[in-house]
Amino acid sequence: MNEAFSQEVDFLSAYYGMVAAWDATLNFWLTATFAVVVAVHVLDRGITTRLKWLLFFLYGLFSIHMLSRSVYITNEGILIQERLREMGIEISSADYFLTAQSIADFSLILLFLSGSIGTLVFIWYSGKSNNS
Repeated sequence: MNEAFSQEVDFLSAYYGMVAAWDATLNFWLTATFAVVVAVHVLDRGITTRLKWLLFFLYGLFSIHMLSRSVYITNEGILIQERLREMGIEISSADYFLTAQSIADFSLILLFLSGSIGTLVFIWYSGKSNNS
């Protein structure tokens, strides 16, 4: 009985670790996005075409990496939740689409996508002209 309790505690700890990893990933993405926007804004008139393409490419790769990392973290969380359900511990409602968690997950994906696309558009249209 004590071993089963220990396993439950381990899975609960893993679940909350997954939530912390999600938060850390989001915070890192927000910080990097803000840094790119500030850097491009400060360099606006002096940014060269090469630098613009480099920033566009690197930030695009960075955003894809952060989005794929968040999907990986989410999948791990789903697996942990399934194991906890098997143990009789319910973290979230089985009716996922009617919960605040589903709204939070959807809004985070929208934040990633709209923020990344908006930053890429900002980079693209920065500088004197697109031909400099």
